[in-house]
Formats: sequence, structure tokens, C-alpha cells
Amino acid sequence: RLPSLGNSDQQEAEPTSQESAEELPPVARHAAPFEPQSDAPKMAIVLIDDGSSDIGVEALSTFPYPLSFAVDTSWEGAGEAMEMYRAKGFEVLAMVGLPEGATATDVEVSLPVLLEKVPEVVGVMETPDAGLQDSRDVAAQVAEYTRDSGHGLLLFPKGLNTAQKLAAKEGVRSASVFRDFDGEGQNASAVKRFLNHGALKAGSEGGVVMVGRLRADTISALLLWGLQERSDRVELAPVSQLLRSADQQG
Repeated sequence: RLPSLGNSDQQEAEPTSQESAEELPPVARHAAPFEPQSDAPKMAIVLIDDGSSDIGVEALSTFPYPLSFAVDTSWEGAGEAMEMYRAKGFEVLAMVGLPEGATATDVEVSLPVLLEKVPEVVGVMETPDAGLQDSRDVAAQVAEYTRDSGHGLLLFPKGLNTAQKLAAKEGVRSASVFRDFDGEGQNASAVKRFLNHGALKAGSEGGVVMVGRLRADTISALLLWGLQERSDRVELAPVSQLLRSADQQG
């Protein structure tokens, strides 16, 4: 007898598709859908959520371009925040820092525990004080862990950027933050100036990652800049689009 082509066949096919998605590394599995609208250089805006802001996700879900969020894993509400952002279709990073004097063993013990809090992140972002670059051994262990876990890695510039070079050597998709644009409480005008600098840098490098916080001035500046001043200089994209492999960086 010939097999029937009814619902039973479709039900057998669906898990196969789901299983193949599950086999993707987190940097791809949890990435937001993105279709480039132009050949313009790409810019990713990552906003830090450490639980101190009262700006709700509803106000951000109507943004006319992609945003990404870095959830502070030292915060008890990190898992709930991740779920909230993912439910609205945003990409999420796990923001991780280590205490001064941490060792490679501390990385090996801490990262699995912290990432378990936020299982649907595309990658790890260090704290703005370059909290994963305390020593070469620490940076090397972070690179090895993210290589094995399949997460991307977003680092802040420090010295000769040894940590990112180690990540690239391990084949980790990584990027370096170009500018923390509101870390000193900058007003909306200053934020927009930094965004303009970022757009110029993206033009020369093909793309940049900018980091800010969930502040009223920052959100206002992002909205106005994105609608009025960005023009066709850059295209805003989820952060996973800016996490590059070693061959792309070279």
C-alpha cells in the first residue's frame, strides 16, 4: 500500500524541523529574525537592564528599529526580564562580571550557573568595567567556555584587545563595543552626538555595537536619532548581526 499524505506525515516532519533548530548554537538559535533592508553599514544598540529602570518593555516594543538588551545576571530578576524581552521578539545578552582577582577556575564555575538563569541569550557581554578581562587566563577561559557553549561574546575595549583576539582564535563569534554612550549620565543631546560618531565609525568598519542604559534621556535620544538623523548612513540591527567570526574579523 502507498503511504497516505495526511496529517500524520506533517506531524512527523515538524519535530524534525524543531530538532534541527535546537541543534543550532545559542548565538543563532536565539537570534531575532532580521532581513537587511539595504547595504548600509550595520549598528547594534544594546541597552543594559540591571533592574533599576522603571521603563517597561511595552514602551520599547513599538520602536521602529531593532534593539537588543543585556540583562545583568547578578540581578535576581534576570530570568524574568529575559523572558519578557524574548516574548516581545528582542535579542538578549547575559551581562556577566567577575570580582577583581578572579581566576580561570572562577570562570569555569560561575559561567554555567549564571547562564542557567538566562537560557535564551545569544551571547555573553562583560560588564562595562571589562569584568572578564582581569587577566589573560580569565579571558582565555571565557573564550574556551563560549566556544564550547556556542554563545557569542561582546567585550569592551581594553589595552590591545587580547580577550577578543583569544575569542577569535577559538572561533567564537565576538565583537568589541565601540562606545558606551551614556555611562556618565549623558543627556539626550550628548547621546545623539555619540550615535552620530558611531554611524561614522560603522561606515569605515562595516558595523559597530553601541551600549547604553534604560534611561529616559537615552530612550528619547534613540527614538529621535533613529527617526530624524540616521538617514541612510547606517541600518540598525540586532546584536547577533554584529558578532563576527574570526574570518569576518580578519
